[in-house]
Amino acid sequence: MTERLKHKLEKFLKDNFNGLKLVAPLFYNHPISIRFDLQTDTENAEYFNNVRDRAATIFNAAFGDNDNVYVVIQRATFNRSKIRPKNYLFRQISNPKEIDFQKLFRPYPPEWHIEKWNRAIIKTVTSDINSQNIIKGISYKDFPTSGKAIFEEVYFINLDRKTIFNMYDDRGCDLLAADKDTLLPIYEKLNHLILDHDRKKIDEKFNKLSAAGNL
Repeated sequence: MTERLKHKLEKFLKDNFNGLKLVAPLFYNHPISIRFDLQTDTENAEYFNNVRDRAATIFNAAFGDNDNVYVVIQRATFNRSKIRPKNYLFRQISNPKEIDFQKLFRPYPPEWHIEKWNRAIIKTVTSDINSQNIIKGISYKDFPTSGKAIFEEVYFINLDRKTIFNMYDDRGCDLLAADKDTLLPIYEKLNHLILDHDRKKIDEKFNKLSAAGNL
């Protein structure tokens, strides 16, 4: 019997991310992680263009065109059926290799008062993902009148480089890696995009990892 994609995802996260749960905020749940600031002091269309440019720069630093990827889509059910292939996000992936669906129970703490969630897992390669449209849709999450908004949680998981990218809205995104050596060049190259609120914590993470000779 062919192994379910959801089981492959669980094994990947267990083997490479210590069983990480895909719940926001990822940055606080994994030691090798960076939180980036996507906002700029601009307005209207220019603001969203700048947000998308920053997000695309970070995404492209962690994902190559031929990398194997899981795209994980999650949303609270609110009595709705599972996420279906006619969903807008599915249409941004031109050639899915595998698709699986999963029910989640209380991925977030009880005080969220949302017990049941739906998850779709799509295996593909980066070049078959219209990441620009997805990034654009997430940037409109809190501004649905500005364009086609995406309200679902979207996690891009790079199986080859062992990185995870999650843009939570127009304000920022989290980038995780299984080992420091993968993330260190991005930390150095895109240091100017790190969220100042968490900059001290991020700098300490990399300094401690370097001092310990970790990974």
